[in-house]
Amino acid sequence: MPVFATIFFAGAGLSAAQVVVEGIARATAGLEFPDGTTQATAAGAYDNVVTVAKSGGDFTTVQAALDSILDAADGNRYLVRVSPGTYSEQVTMKPFVDIEGSGRGTTTIT
Repeated sequence: MPVFATIFFAGAGLSAAQVVVEGIARATAGLEFPDGTTQATAAGAYDNVVTVAKSGGDFTTVQAALDSILDAADGNRYLVRVSPGTYSEQVTMKPFVDIEGSGRGTTTIT
């Protein structure tokens, strides 16, 4: 059964954004779970960073970036950094992968 979590971008909440978490996803200060718990992680703790941007990024959609990650593990964490813009898509999270936006009102996933 999927677990829904509200995404917080750069520490500011966007109540309309939700993601489906497959398995046990590691949360950052950017993610708040339905039970109200959060877990902070230093940005430098990631082994890999993938960039999503309307142009000039590794991918143009958040889901394409997530789909490209095949080796995420406790010792091989990923950060998906999402550039400013509105991304209209359903996002299915993966364990050991976190999403970071560019700020409230700047990055939106609907």
